[in-house]
Amino acid sequence: MSKKLSILVAIILSVGYLSADLIVIDTIWLAPEAGNSAGPIAIKSNPITNKIYVANGYSDNISILDEVTDSVIATIEVNDAPSDVCVNSNTNEIYIANHGSNNVSTLDGTTDLIIATIGVGSNPSGIGVNPNTNKIYVANISSNDVSVIDGATHTVIATIGVGSKPCAVGVNPNTNKIYIANGLSMKVSVIDGAVDSVVETISVGLYPFAIGVNPNTNKIYVANSWSKNISVIDGATNSVTTTIGMSGSKLYGIDVNTTTNQIYVSREYSDISVIDGITNSITATIAVGDGPWGVDVNSITNKIYVVNHGSDNVSVIDGTTDSVITVIPVGVYPYGIDVNSSTDKLYVTNYSNGTTSEGSGDVYVIDGLTDSIISNIENGYKNKPTCASINLNTNKLYVTNYNSNSVSVINILTNSVIANIGVDKCPMGIGVNSNTDKIYVANYNSNTVSVINSLTDLVVTTISVGSYPLSISVNPNTNKIYVANQVSSDVSVIDGSSNAVIATIPVGSAPRDICIDSIADRIYVTNESSDNISVIDGSSDAIIATIPVGSFPYGIEVHPSKNRIYVTNRGAHSISVIDDSTMSVIQTVTVGKGPRFLGVNLATNRIYVNCYTDGTVWVLEEKATGVKEQKLIADNQASRLEIYPNPFVRKTVIRYSLNENRNGYSINDLRLTVHDIAGRLIREFPIIKHRPPTTEVTWDTKKLVPGIYFVQLKTGDYEITEKILLVK
Repeated sequence: MSKKLSILVAIILSVGYLSADLIVIDTIWLAPEAGNSAGPIAIKSNPITNKIYVANGYSDNISILDEVTDSVIATIEVNDAPSDVCVNSNTNEIYIANHGSNNVSTLDGTTDLIIATIGVGSNPSGIGVNPNTNKIYVANISSNDVSVIDGATHTVIATIGVGSKPCAVGVNPNTNKIYIANGLSMKVSVIDGAVDSVVETISVGLYPFAIGVNPNTNKIYVANSWSKNISVIDGATNSVTTTIGMSGSKLYGIDVNTTTNQIYVSREYSDISVIDGITNSITATIAVGDGPWGVDVNSITNKIYVVNHGSDNVSVIDGTTDSVITVIPVGVYPYGIDVNSSTDKLYVTNYSNGTTSEGSGDVYVIDGLTDSIISNIENGYKNKPTCASINLNTNKLYVTNYNSNSVSVINILTNSVIANIGVDKCPMGIGVNSNTDKIYVANYNSNTVSVINSLTDLVVTTISVGSYPLSISVNPNTNKIYVANQVSSDVSVIDGSSNAVIATIPVGSAPRDICIDSIADRIYVTNESSDNISVIDGSSDAIIATIPVGSFPYGIEVHPSKNRIYVTNRGAHSISVIDDSTMSVIQTVTVGKGPRFLGVNLATNRIYVNCYTDGTVWVLEEKATGVKEQKLIADNQASRLEIYPNPFVRKTVIRYSLNENRNGYSINDLRLTVHDIAGRLIREFPIIKHRPPTTEVTWDTKKLVPGIYFVQLKTGDYEITEKILLVK
């Protein structure tokens, strides 16, 4: 039996910085499975039962969300690589297209149990249902046809040939017309549901990837991924009446609110465009998670659900305000971070998905000297820990638990949980005033701040603040607390003496994180939707500057003695370095995918960055002059395999490294191979005997059919296998 190694993905910088003074010196992998994304790809809601179904393409399961509580209530195993999902609200049955196993799983919405598995065509990619006829239509991307399933008997009753690479299905139950997006032939096939045959073919843009239908207006909206536009089809004439330009990034998902006549389109890089169905114009752009893919609208509640393929979560949008009102995780990734400069230790929270996945809900302790994990504090997988902050006076670490409405108290001398403190709903940000031994907790869903006495670990008061407070920071010198309120786009200022809000400061759009330079008495706020930083003067509590940074700025920290501010840009996968004296960006450093929060060690001049999507912590260091050299450290791993992009179209890069000095690895018996889902060998790459430590090859799939494949790196008794998805 071969020993399996976890797959660890890292981005290694290939170019040194000659003039900059911040360099990457280390990358630390956390939980063994942290780098393996769940890959949520599709979503559909049942407005009758208030349940939402998310297809997780990489983890081969379905997450069931409760729309009332915005939480995961069940995870159902299905077959290989679920790619799309649809709901028949009349029968309360859910249908999941399993791309890798060529079948459809049928789920009973009452019991949440699989009641049937139906074989269909090759590599089903899209699925839709007509609740009036109880027929399900499945687009099979590799066999270029559509399987028609009878919902009463759970059997295929027809197979309809369509265009090349059908990948999406749209249904108009009023007209009994079914619309199939054929990616490669750049056409939409129109099927008459009465006879189950193609009655029209309509030319659209480059690689139509998703379809949304408004039965009330009889309009069909086709998201053309490569030409980056929307084709609007009149269902009465089967003709394109207009094309809506969506310049910028590729389009992946689309859905329609039939009540408000608004169309929601997911774009490649972390946002949703809102289109007015009357004017065919873009009316709003909404920042969501990394790699938004599937979109679903509940027209009854006017909520929009977006699955974020890169960050393994679901963004919930209020259709009235066009703003994100909550985010539901469906993966296990590092989130909050805090540094103890005195002991050179950092503490990392792993925001769980409510399952017992390894590392889920835990707090990792990392030794800053060796850049290695030295302890794993079990915090409870259902807690969903988010942020952490240390009170050095009491040697306590305080961790907010989003799901259990509590704060865990950890003794940092023994690395054990010693207390749990109940607070208001969905605590997120946390700050400590070591002068007064007070802890301040931002409760996201109750618009309050809980104040905890660190000596007794009891809540002493609760303060109302702005709408959806996310982050909090404390100036111990002035005894002021600053709270970033995401939805109201402002900062609440609390007087620590009176526990009262003394000012409200408007900032940019969707403020995400906040930090304070207590020496200069300046407050810095990341504005996630406006791509900038608001700078507040603490003496006047007024905005004195706005600094542009990278896309979707998230976390922020300050290094007072260096006059530096560090900002994570989760959309650009980078760090912006700001000079405090000039209030301008002086350097941008590329890090891993989805960087979130930072921690700064003032003693060692090291900066630690949580890369949420990669499951890593990046270590950066301030240098007086530029340095080219950097090192990459993985936790107890001898070999690595990285594949990017994944999923991919035709070409992908396979990068691997082998440490021949550990575990008996040898270059002489190393094999790098690709297999299909049946285990057949598809390709073996030649191994260069005298190669650099890290080697990469570009794989051109040419005429290979889309689907699931496996890349395997094997030597001796060890092997690493990575699942990849080819789409065309």
